[in-house]
Amino acid sequence: MVNSPGTDKLWAEALRAASKLRGMKYVSQTVYVVDDVYLTTLEPQVGYRGRGREQPVFRYTVNIKPLAVDEIFWAAFMPDEDMTARKRLNRRMNGWFLIRPLTLASETVDAKEGDLPEWEPLLDEFERVRAAFIAEQPTLEAFAQAQAEAQARMEPGTTASSTALPLTITSLTAAGRSEEAARLADEAISRGERSSMSFTVDALKYLSAYAKGPQAYAAFTQSLIPTHDLQVISESAQRPPLGLPREHFAGNFERDLASLDGKETWAVVLDARPPVGAANERTVLRYLQAAGSAEAMMVEYCRPVQREAGIMSVRSIVGRTGAAKEPLDVSLSLPRFTERIASAEIFAVEEATALFYSFYRTDALPEGYEFRDAEAYLPDGGTVDLSGGDSRR
Repeated sequence: MVNSPGTDKLWAEALRAASKLRGMKYVSQTVYVVDDVYLTTLEPQVGYRGRGREQPVFRYTVNIKPLAVDEIFWAAFMPDEDMTARKRLNRRMNGWFLIRPLTLASETVDAKEGDLPEWEPLLDEFERVRAAFIAEQPTLEAFAQAQAEAQARMEPGTTASSTALPLTITSLTAAGRSEEAARLADEAISRGERSSMSFTVDALKYLSAYAKGPQAYAAFTQSLIPTHDLQVISESAQRPPLGLPREHFAGNFERDLASLDGKETWAVVLDARPPVGAANERTVLRYLQAAGSAEAMMVEYCRPVQREAGIMSVRSIVGRTGAAKEPLDVSLSLPRFTERIASAEIFAVEEATALFYSFYRTDALPEGYEFRDAEAYLPDGGTVDLSGGDSRR
């Protein structure tokens, strides 16, 4: 609303009064009408334009969407949350976890400073636009058909297409056209397209799985369980590990490794979780760790190894082929210790990033590297120092 003291309150109160006289609802400076199929909103906004912000302007937008699309969205993302009718309405009006509606009308007009907008003509227009739309698409099925046809006319991968996809997919699912909804989502996913909604796992994957039915949805939710934990070690800030589901999250290891300065932020650890239901024991530790700076870091690789005494986890220093023949004549100073390593065991961001992606995708490192064993973790909780003698292999 406008910046003039009290003006926004006066305008809002006038709109509230005018809308209630028509039997409309009003909340959070938004007029809305709910019927058996649709939620229609009138969202006014007042501001200024011009270099000196001297010209008051009045904007309004009329939006509409079927009530059922948010129900599908919530069922896909929050299947265990129990919401009353009141909570559903509050979330629709004040929440952010929603399907973006279809815009029916939007206009900006100049206003005079101090004048109240003429709400009656605007509410007339709101009712006219709403009635005309519902006359053409009176049912959820009609809306889904029109939305699917509009989606087909959009260029895939464009902002308009990405923005419209969640509304199209949820309306098709709600209208009983689940197979078509899943196919539309899968086609977009296969093109590398993402919805305009911001989630670590894109909304299209949730909506596709939900449209395919309970069995596919159960398998999908199982795949959301993190397979790895990522932690950036900092001296001043305690950062909790971030769970990463390998099937859905590509990772951004270059950014994390590039943030290392060897002093304040000095290590990145990627830990592979044991399979669901398996014991998380020291003998099955599997992780990759980089320590140092973006320009010079060492990489440690820990994995289960079969030895005469049984299975144990062995932490090793990673080196390029031939590192075993080099002396340990490079000092890498870190905040908590100094490590003596070979020159072939020093990595910069680009090569270390490739190692992290290989470990993330396969839980192993690619060919062309050798490991200098440093320490073993035993079943009884003890450790064995492997750094002396013939520990290279």
